[in-house]
Amino acid sequence: MAKFSDAVQTQMNRDNPRGPLSPLLSAASQGYRGALAVREKLFSTGVIKQKKARVPVLSIGNLTLGGTGKTPMAIHVAHLLSHAGLKVGIASRGYGGSMQKIGGIVSDGQNLLSTASQAGDEPLLMAIKLPGVPVAVAAERALAAGLLADRFGVDLVILDDGFQHRRLYRDCDLLLADAKKPLGSGRLFPAGTLREPATAAERAHALVLTRSDGSEPVPAFWTEYGHGPVFRCRHEPLGFTESAVFGLSAHASPPALLPLSHIQNRPVAAFSAIAGNAGFFEALAPFAGRLVFSKGFRDHHAFTEKEIKELALAALKAGATAIVTTEKDCVRLNGWSPDEIPVLALSVGLLFHPGPDLGQFLRERLGF
Repeated sequence: MAKFSDAVQTQMNRDNPRGPLSPLLSAASQGYRGALAVREKLFSTGVIKQKKARVPVLSIGNLTLGGTGKTPMAIHVAHLLSHAGLKVGIASRGYGGSMQKIGGIVSDGQNLLSTASQAGDEPLLMAIKLPGVPVAVAAERALAAGLLADRFGVDLVILDDGFQHRRLYRDCDLLLADAKKPLGSGRLFPAGTLREPATAAERAHALVLTRSDGSEPVPAFWTEYGHGPVFRCRHEPLGFTESAVFGLSAHASPPALLPLSHIQNRPVAAFSAIAGNAGFFEALAPFAGRLVFSKGFRDHHAFTEKEIKELALAALKAGATAIVTTEKDCVRLNGWSPDEIPVLALSVGLLFHPGPDLGQFLRERLGF
């Protein structure tokens, strides 16, 4: 089963649609397209009604499977709006966590109240990175939004990865797309990486091109179906955080950062379990002296104690003086830091290119 799943994943990400699984995946994709069309009709005709939160809702999402930077964007936007004097809360599905069905509080803004296994890795990471911002999870996002409004009196809710979660009404839909491949492989799941057809961009109020160099043209799908401003940003490495920080039970302030030069001229090992493992390893190249060992896992991989020990042993055997991973992976390791070798998480932020003011646009759209 694992081999078949890997083969499907490989085919989904290929630019060339041809492959041994193409007929099967294409047929499944057509069925999926039909189901999406029925779902869209049910929402557009009001047969399925949207629930409205008691406060404005800002959704951050995308059209593709894989990482376009939704979590860094949610963190960035929460900073923007908090600094503008608004009390912000974050609602997430809590993928992979035990609380997603019943709902729960990840952070009250002062204390971390859940583990990664309960909340999921991304909600816990946002809670760690955003002191003062309460975070709640629930598969039914209206429940999470209600918890934030009732318990913490937030002014607005940021809906993390919410573009496809139509049941909760949103006042602003911020659509993210990778500037290099805005529609991924260009084919609908499971034949490709599109969650929805490009026509779904009609629901968005603005487009953010991530991993942008600032010069890309507006994608054709947005020109045809979208409306609203286009923002451009790139991922900016900020520094390294020691893994022990991610085992804390409270966060009075953001984690301290070691400079990017901390691993300069040093042999390092790296591992990650995100949608773009290769991109993460490439991002380390300018800062690491030598990458002597690297290993990638599936996105959201749940590391076993055996795997963790094997990673440390492999890094030491390769002559590494530190292990570097992502912040999301470090959250799942719950502060793991072996005595033999330090574990560091690369902290990444967003740097926006000159253009429209995102903060001003969001405040106006949300009515603040």
